[in-house]
Amino acid sequence: MNNRTIGICKLCKKNKKLCNSHIIPKFTINYLKRTSATPYLRYGLTPNIRRQDAIKIPLLCEDCEEMLSKWEDKFSKEIFVPFKEKNLSQIKYKKWLPLFAISLSWKILIEDFEKFQKEYPSLKKDIIIVENSWRKMILEQKPDTEKYEHYLIFLNKFQNNKNILLPPKLYRYLLRSCDGCIVSNEKQTKLHCYTKLSNIIIWSCIKPPNIKEYRKVRIKLQGTIKASQIIKNDAKIGEFLIRRAEYVTNLYNKMSTKQKDKIKNLMFKNPQKNNQIRNI
Repeated sequence: MNNRTIGICKLCKKNKKLCNSHIIPKFTINYLKRTSATPYLRYGLTPNIRRQDAIKIPLLCEDCEEMLSKWEDKFSKEIFVPFKEKNLSQIKYKKWLPLFAISLSWKILIEDFEKFQKEYPSLKKDIIIVENSWRKMILEQKPDTEKYEHYLIFLNKFQNNKNILLPPKLYRYLLRSCDGCIVSNEKQTKLHCYTKLSNIIIWSCIKPPNIKEYRKVRIKLQGTIKASQIIKNDAKIGEFLIRRAEYVTNLYNKMSTKQKDKIKNLMFKNPQKNNQIRNI
């Protein structure tokens, strides 16, 4: 506690002691470690470094961290774990789910902003506007699900409608990887926020504020969403997932031979989990 950084909390904007906050929720990391053939995590930009925890940054004060943690805990207990372990077919939710989705996308915006705005400078103003809007919704705990739409997507079926050659390890990426980034196109006319928690996606629209093809999985103030979904590679998000899987695979291909050998040795020591992963 005493070693915490003093600074401005990104959410409440007060000068306080800051927590080392996870961008990707801790429950997702715990699940991946528990079900992995190795006890370590690796990140695409630094594949040669083994880690035992997700990246954390001094982001929130203790009060704001506690507020967001309550929604993360709710998501873990009512959606993530039942979907992963109990074949959840449909979810019922209330106001806590849009708050979780908005807070998760808000953290991705904060974490990815500096890098993104250098590559897409024309979208900087749009990001600042939506960040302020989402921050206000979180602090007031009053989510507006009409202004910007958010979608809850379960990656249990992927349909190759174009009959194209899919990238190697696509399904491992879809079912296992954690990921998150701000998304745009070459013309910089579109802007979205993407977070992937194993095989569950929170997709937040900014510009345009909705995607008509995905309105069946839209997060409202309360309601139900079916967990049995089919993602097609000729749909907007399906095409993005293929490109993202290729990008992540290319990063991991840069891993050194020494580190690959370490992974193989650990996998041989845990053949049961190794076989489970190979079947993905």
